[in-house]
Amino acid sequence: MAPNSHPSSPDRPDDPAAPATPRETCDECRFDSDAYSDLDVGGTLRALTPWWRTSLTGREAVAFERPSPTTWSAYEYATHSTDILDLLGLAAAIVADQDGVEFPVVTVDPVTNAPAAGDASDLETVVAKIETLALRLDAFVAGGALASPHRAQFSDGTVVDVGGVVRHAIHDALHHLRDINRGFVALGAGTPPHVGSVEAINVSKGGVPKRSVDAATIGYRGLDGDRQAARQHHGRVFQAVCLWSAEVIESLQVDGHPIATGAAGENLTLRGVDWPALHPGTRMRVGTATIELSVPAVPCAKNAAWFTDRDFGRIHPDRWFGGTRWYASVLLDGEVRVGDTVDVEGP
Repeated sequence: MAPNSHPSSPDRPDDPAAPATPRETCDECRFDSDAYSDLDVGGTLRALTPWWRTSLTGREAVAFERPSPTTWSAYEYATHSTDILDLLGLAAAIVADQDGVEFPVVTVDPVTNAPAAGDASDLETVVAKIETLALRLDAFVAGGALASPHRAQFSDGTVVDVGGVVRHAIHDALHHLRDINRGFVALGAGTPPHVGSVEAINVSKGGVPKRSVDAATIGYRGLDGDRQAARQHHGRVFQAVCLWSAEVIESLQVDGHPIATGAAGENLTLRGVDWPALHPGTRMRVGTATIELSVPAVPCAKNAAWFTDRDFGRIHPDRWFGGTRWYASVLLDGEVRVGDTVDVEGP
């Protein structure tokens, strides 16, 4: 599988004597390799396993069903993802070590190359394999491999460096996570369609609490006027927007916690959204923007001040899945104002 060719990236170090590594973009899932710094590459690889696990939670019974005869089931996509992570991880290691290697372009047909059916134990096994491969690739990146000047060539003529191979692995993994979650929706295992509203819009120049604003533009990297001071765990494309529930905040206030809208760092506080019913892949029309949930947001110590006992772990997804904040990527840029309608899985 070779990356798509686009204008060369300005963000990658290049040997002037060698062809530039092409930028990789995708109109369908909105992937853009130039949006992934080396820091973002590692953070995204570490997010793959919780993303897969959360996507499958409560939907194991339909994970082996195909939404259509020519569309893979979640299990089949997971199996395919292990193959691609393994293959591209090996390719990246080879390119880091030597120059001028030639790779074939690999294509896979969803009908003739379908993995065999499995059961729940097979599902756990394949997700565990995704974790092993993703963390191995993350360790490879953390070891400085992306600095290698070597390049390889695919049989279609595309020339890539190590970073291009790794970023393509990320594209493949994220694209198929979207595929499986849209498949769940088609199988009736998605979030039921309903309507909520925007209670508050919150931004900051870094840190919490975020301040309330009346309106904002939602773009590919998040809300205008908002940034993250610490990029180790924040600011990836799949974390462009952070969402939370007004009802969850109110329930914490009833319990005596001094928490308020924007205090925990959410960009959009939503009312009337069925929070426990949310899944990765749930799409929302917010104002004129369209966003898609990725993974629950893991709280950090900066949120301790909003709890009487400083136990910020109470909003960790492993402890209270129905009360966790959510990250989302942006499928369609747009404008949002306080009071706007939120169409959950709407038209």
